Amino acid sequence: MKIYIITYKESTTINECVARYKELGYNPIIFMGKSIKKDNIPFNHVVFINYLDLFNSLNYDDDICISEDDVYLKEKIIIKDKDQINWLGYWNKTKSYIMGSMLLYYPKEYLQHVKRQLNGKQPQHLDSFLHKYLDYILRPTPICLEIKHHSVILEEYTKGKESIRTHKYIK
Repeated sequence: MKIYIITYKESTTINECVARYKELGYNPIIFMGKSIKKDNIPFNHVVFINYLDLFNSLNYDDDICISEDDVYLKEKIIIKDKDQINWLGYWNKTKSYIMGSMLLYYPKEYLQHVKRQLNGKQPQHLDSFLHKYLDYILRPTPICLEIKHHSVILEEYTKGKESIRTHKYIK
């Protein structure tokens, strides 16, 4: 299984995210995505566009996990059903909706299908795309936390996990 972390040049959380993956024995692949401000992309389209670019660059030779760059893994990744897309990390869930595409697992057999679905749709909020066009299984509790940081999308500090490394945050 390959692990991709989608990030952008101005990310303040990528170092901590990568360090945690390495602490748990993983060697993630950094995928440099587009940025909201630099590339003038609507905030609700940027994750979708970065997913699309990543899927268009894959070799489709292995199962993959895709992580946002503000993910702090609480535990090692264990895939219980390797034949399904697994939604492993999210911020919140209600009876009908999951919020946050922090960490997802895709079996290699699904990769071409996901690529076709992404290429056939208009950019949109990635959570909406996942709900509308893909079947997945949901981990009852997420295996990761969000690293607290200044969100370009929210234009404020997130309520995530306090950094345990070098970043200092304005209160």
